[in-house]
Amino acid sequence: MHFLAGTGLRWSEATALRTRDVDTRSERGSMSVTRAWKEVGRGWEIGAPKTARGRRTVSMPAAVTAMVRELVGERGRDELLFTALRGGVVWNHEFHKAVWQPMLRDLDDELPAAPRIHDLRHTHASWLIAAGVPLTVIQRRLGHESIKTTSDTYGHLADDADQAAANAARRWEICDSATTITHSATGQGVRAKADQAGHEDGHVPTAGQPGLERVRDQRADHVENRVH
Repeated sequence: MHFLAGTGLRWSEATALRTRDVDTRSERGSMSVTRAWKEVGRGWEIGAPKTARGRRTVSMPAAVTAMVRELVGERGRDELLFTALRGGVVWNHEFHKAVWQPMLRDLDDELPAAPRIHDLRHTHASWLIAAGVPLTVIQRRLGHESIKTTSDTYGHLADDADQAAANAARRWEICDSATTITHSATGQGVRAKADQAGHEDGHVPTAGQPGLERVRDQRADHVENRVH
C-alpha cells in the first residue's frame, strides 16, 4: 500500500514488476514500468501497460526506495518484486480479502467512505497537485495517454490548489498593506530600510529615490570642477 501511494502505479503494473525493473542504488531510486497484468478470457497474463505512455520510468521517494531495496535483497533478477505470503503472484481478490477489507474494518469510524485500492493512485496524484507539480508532469508519471485524461480526472484539484494559492497571496497583500500603513505613520518606512540595505550591498538606487539624486549631484559637481 505504501508503494502504491508513493509511486502512483496501477495495481496491475506494480504486481508485474520484477526485481530487474527497479534501481535502488541511489537514495531515491527509480523503476522501469514495461509490463502489466491483463485479463484474457477467464485468466490473466502479463503484457504491455495499459497505454503506450504507460511505458515509463518512475522515480521513488527515499522511504519507498528503502522498502523496495529490502524486498529485493538477494533475489533473482527475474523474480517478481511483490509476492504472496506463500510465494507467487499477489492476486487482487486475495489481497482485497486478506489485507484491504480487514484494514477498512479497523478504520471504519475514521473513513467517510470505503476507498478502493485504486484510490491510492488518486491519493498520489492529489499529493503531487498539492505540491504544485504541473499536470503535464503528473500525466507522464501516471502514464496517461492524454493530458485530457489527467485534466479531466484531477483538474478540479488543481483549481482548488490555485484558489488556495490566491488566498495565500491575498493574505500576504493584506499584511503588506498593514505594514506599509504602520511604517508610514511612524516615519520608519520599509522603503527607507530598503534604500539603506541597497547602499550597503552596493546596489544602485532606483529612480525617484533620494540616493539617486545625491549621485546625480555628485556627478554634476565633478563635471563642473573639471570644466573649470
